[in-house]
Amino acid sequence: MYLIFDFGGGTMHASVILIEPEVQYTSGRRCRVLGKAGRDIGGTVIDQWIFQDILKKNNLMDSDTGIRNSSTRLLLECQAIKEHLSQQETATMEMNLENPAMAIRAEYTRGSFEELLDQNNLFTEINQIVRAALNIALERGYQDQDIQAVLMVGGSSQIPSVQRTFRQLFGKDKVLSHH
Repeated sequence: MYLIFDFGGGTMHASVILIEPEVQYTSGRRCRVLGKAGRDIGGTVIDQWIFQDILKKNNLMDSDTGIRNSSTRLLLECQAIKEHLSQQETATMEMNLENPAMAIRAEYTRGSFEELLDQNNLFTEINQIVRAALNIALERGYQDQDIQAVLMVGGSSQIPSVQRTFRQLFGKDKVLSHH
């Protein structure tokens, strides 16, 4: 039995999967979904959280002309911050806006990024989704301790605090999060 946690750009899903023994079937092994749950939270939502935080830190609003004209570029910078903080401890962003000319600057540490995720209840959402999938499997007679491994897929599952959350829930040895 496995828990697959898929956290990509647009959604977050947890599925409890049972791989049945091959001896039961002549055509190979069969997988059964024992429980699943999900939400429309993904990397693009996290990028929006960073976007709003940067605006707040620079005393700006999305309705400001310079922001409206540069929002796509700024969102790409927010995505880069998120990805950089998955690999490094700090990330800095400086961007010059046109019309009217102004500069936006933001600095993040991994800790401040994790605080932003926490403020937006990401870890609560993860826990609720995982718990919902596990509860459905429990109703079918399968226990949490039957899970052999947690397989983390999707780019947003590479965020260190997301991986840490799963290691705390299931133990370090059960969580697999390789690209």
